[in-house]
Amino acid sequence: MEEYRKEIQEQILRSKLVNREVKSKIVITKEDIKEYYDSHREKYAGEKKYYLWNMFIKVSSDSGNSERNNARNQMEAILVKLKQGQSFESLVDELKNSSSAIQGTDLGLYRLEELSEQLRLVVKKMESGGFSGVLDTNFGYQILYIQKIEEFQAKSLEAVESEIEELLYNEFVDNKYQEWLDQLRARSYIRIIN
Repeated sequence: MEEYRKEIQEQILRSKLVNREVKSKIVITKEDIKEYYDSHREKYAGEKKYYLWNMFIKVSSDSGNSERNNARNQMEAILVKLKQGQSFESLVDELKNSSSAIQGTDLGLYRLEELSEQLRLVVKKMESGGFSGVLDTNFGYQILYIQKIEEFQAKSLEAVESEIEELLYNEFVDNKYQEWLDQLRARSYIRIIN
């Protein structure tokens, strides 16, 4: 028990020393916060999220031409129904209750960066309520549908000021602590006796 107390006491002393030598010398100004905010605009910028659905038919890369053509024809038939005005969601429900190889699903909200490059190029050209043509992907054939596009507002400097201040403080503490340790090492003289 005595060893435990001694260890705790040493940790408290170390903590006080670090506070005095490192943390007490850190000052974060409004300019520091604004500079960080300005240099990390993409982190606080507004963003779009796309609520996606898809219908797909899996086709492996080693499938024959006839199997691939058959799958593509099935997807083209679905595309015709969509162009005739049938809703994407109702088609997905129909497919769930059928024995068709085509499957449909509600994918949810995605930022463009979260999508594969191929899908990103298609989605960014689409509008809310729109659907793509038949896409030939590594996964197979699919049709994408954007149910809605949600736009999130950019965060103002005032809204993220305390978050940035804490982030900068922790960064400065780490840097100052490392500098302090380096100074201690430089001033120390260690002699090894064999």
